[in-house]
Amino acid sequence: MNEADRRVKRTRRLLGQALVELTLEEGYEAVTIQEITDRADIGYRTYFRHYTDKDALLEDVLEEMLAEVRQLMILPSTATFVGFEPAPEENGRILFQHVQENSDLYRVFLSSGPLVMGPIMGSTCRKAHGFFDAVPDSPIPLEIVANHLIGSLFVLIRWWLENDKPYSPQQMGEYAAKLIMLPTRQAILGRTTEPSPF
Repeated sequence: MNEADRRVKRTRRLLGQALVELTLEEGYEAVTIQEITDRADIGYRTYFRHYTDKDALLEDVLEEMLAEVRQLMILPSTATFVGFEPAPEENGRILFQHVQENSDLYRVFLSSGPLVMGPIMGSTCRKAHGFFDAVPDSPIPLEIVANHLIGSLFVLIRWWLENDKPYSPQQMGEYAAKLIMLPTRQAILGRTTEPSPF
């Protein structure tokens, strides 16, 4: 990475950090770009070399967060549902560990409203849909499967954060697997009996 790339990365990191801090203090809608640049100690004009508006900055921060989660989880970028043996409880633990370590960012994300949450949900669901594409003859349309899986996980994360994380990431990973991941697998494979573990 050359010096110019390092500067860009540093600028974006500072702007993202400022946005998260200010959102937690004031609420997302109240935060202005001027406040973000002041907090980050970045020039106002410099902001617009990187982002068109406030939503674009938050989307960038959240896309980076989701890419980090995917990298941490036992899920290669080329993996598909068929022929892949994931570990849902371990993936659940990794996800909730990441939420615990980045709880401020998740709180911002989950409170950002439909203008930001919508595109991020859409992007995440499209990635999940791609993972399921190789399922032969799913009895449930795969776009519904992806939306259910991602939406249910976000709802569970929101509940956990709003209730001050009463259970450990390990426990939440187990609950997510039993409530969401394993039943979803069972449903799209058309099983009527108890599924074997992932």
